[in-house]
Amino acid sequence: MICGGLSQPRVGDDSPAPRARELRAKRSALPLSEAKLMLPRVQPGVVRRPRLFRALERGRAAALTLIDAPVGYGKTMLMRSWCSEHPTPVAWITLDEGDADPVRLWTYVASAVERVAEGLGRPVLRRLAVPGAPIEPSVDQLLNGLHTYARPLAIVLDDLHLLGEPSFRSIGYALERLPENVRVLATTRSDPPIRLARLRARGGLSEIRARELAFTVAEGRECSSVARGSS
Repeated sequence: MICGGLSQPRVGDDSPAPRARELRAKRSALPLSEAKLMLPRVQPGVVRRPRLFRALERGRAAALTLIDAPVGYGKTMLMRSWCSEHPTPVAWITLDEGDADPVRLWTYVASAVERVAEGLGRPVLRRLAVPGAPIEPSVDQLLNGLHTYARPLAIVLDDLHLLGEPSFRSIGYALERLPENVRVLATTRSDPPIRLARLRARGGLSEIRARELAFTVAEGRECSSVARGSS
């Protein structure tokens, strides 16, 4: 920010504004972590949960499917198992605290989409690489590309609770404009600060909570049987 009465920084100045621009440029050039774009492995002996697969299928028309429960309920493994069996192409992103930066978040989303549909995410990545560019035009460009793609696509955001307010705002912006051929599935330990009530009222929200994720008696028995067999 330039305060009143101060002169604009010159090229080569050791002032905060040029340094901030330099840091943004370096950030946009950082290599991606491929591990964040890879589906986690399904461990041997994982219990199949067809009733939850059916719940995920019932929510296919919703813009957002929220899988919300505390740690230890198998949210990520449920999504990984569903992705491995479902025919819909999946763009998977494992989130971390660094994705609180919306530029980094959408760089990963666009990169994941690019792996599903080559050429679709590339123009968005070029736009996101411009230091200081607003995020909404990049989101709009990606959504326009997804609309023309026309085929079903699932975007999985694992560990949504790790994001910050700017990234949540951009996700809310995207959900309001999501093409009908695309759905977002997100695992989280808490409700994200987006307009869930509005989505729910419009039929745009599907929810799987801890009570659904908890093992039934039959699933518990199967899990115990698998554990005994592997011991």
